[in-house]
Amino acid sequence: MDRWQLINKLATTSPSVRRAFMQKIGQAAPPNGAPANGAPAAAPPNGAQPPAGAAPQVDPQALIGGLGEAFSAEINAAATYATFSACATGSHREYLKSYWMEEAKEELGHAQIIGEKICVMGGQPAVQGIQPADVRTNSAMIQQALQMETQAVGLYAQLAQQAEQSGMHGLKVVIEEILADEQNHLDNTALMAQDLEHQDPNQSLATQVSGQFDSINNGGGGASRQSFPPAAQMAPSAPVAPAGPAPQPGPPPGPPQA
Repeated sequence: MDRWQLINKLATTSPSVRRAFMQKIGQAAPPNGAPANGAPAAAPPNGAQPPAGAAPQVDPQALIGGLGEAFSAEINAAATYATFSACATGSHREYLKSYWMEEAKEELGHAQIIGEKICVMGGQPAVQGIQPADVRTNSAMIQQALQMETQAVGLYAQLAQQAEQSGMHGLKVVIEEILADEQNHLDNTALMAQDLEHQDPNQSLATQVSGQFDSINNGGGGASRQSFPPAAQMAPSAPVAPAGPAPQPGPPPGPPQA
């Protein structure tokens, strides 16, 4: 127990004892650094560092700027994925068309949430520019999506930390929910890209998948579909001898012998 705790304890029992004790120990400064006579505490010198372990405060305008960057990135992602949906090719077009369109809708929903938070904080959401989508092949689309989702995960992780340092715990929860969605997008895109790392980048995804399927069949992997060589490579069958003349009917049977 320090002396100020002792003084407070004595004050609850006997004010006179406290006065006598104060006269004995002198006018000690209270724990917060304020003078004992009640004068306001002196301001800390310029350049004073915050206490050890304290998180640095984030400028609200800097946080609004980071949210604005996220808003622009979400609008950009929604436009890019909508373009991917329209330009998907090959035998897997219907699947890729639906997949990219669902991604576009989810990114647009993220932009709506982030835009509302910017407005609540006194800012104004704006789109800084739409990057062109790489639609040369399905593989190129996946690679661009992988890059975009990687950047999104890093950005939202930084924003969640800034929101926590600013004491905006509700905003932090919202950002972390979007971060979880972006991490799922990144994981799915990474799985889609794994089988394309050693493929020809100029080859479409549908052709690559079909080629992998054919190689499994040719290797006896147990696939249900059979593979046959092209007709031009099939060996000609042996000629078939022409059929001979049809047998003639014999004479009718004679009368029975006695």
